[in-house]
Amino acid sequence: MMQTKETIVISDLSHLPRVGLKGPQAADWLIGKQIKVPEKPNACRTSGEGTLVLRLGLSEFLIEGQTDQLTTNKVKTSLMEKAPGIYPVPRADTALRISGSDTLRLFSEICMLDLSPESVINEVYMTQVAGISAILTKHANDDFRIWCDCTYSKYLQTTLSDIAKSFSPMNVT
Repeated sequence: MMQTKETIVISDLSHLPRVGLKGPQAADWLIGKQIKVPEKPNACRTSGEGTLVLRLGLSEFLIEGQTDQLTTNKVKTSLMEKAPGIYPVPRADTALRISGSDTLRLFSEICMLDLSPESVINEVYMTQVAGISAILTKHANDDFRIWCDCTYSKYLQTTLSDIAKSFSPMNVT
């Protein structure tokens, strides 16, 4: 019998720049700013410069810089122009990345969704994670992202870490 080393990595990405906006003209406005948006609601995509763009519904977006702040700064500055049909949405999220070989097992303990199919990659889910409302995405290689209200930061990180340690106490980072 071959044993594998299970690992879960929980990274706090709350420091990354993010901006939210919504309104009936939001998608067209972002496209006009050369930002590629997901074509359908409840989907996400990563742009060439590493910016993550989540379409949270038909007309609401969350944009988060991963490697730079150029896109988020451009959107924030442009929102000050108060374009018709575009409304800023303040974002004060806790943002976490959950990755590693045992992430699906972790999510089976804290989320009602079946996140195992490859078809859920780049989909956006508004769901309950460990009992709190959250936005959840799955990316390649079982790399997950969670955004939730910042007041739940300590609770969520502690809960995820405790569950992960119960699987493999020596392999949680």
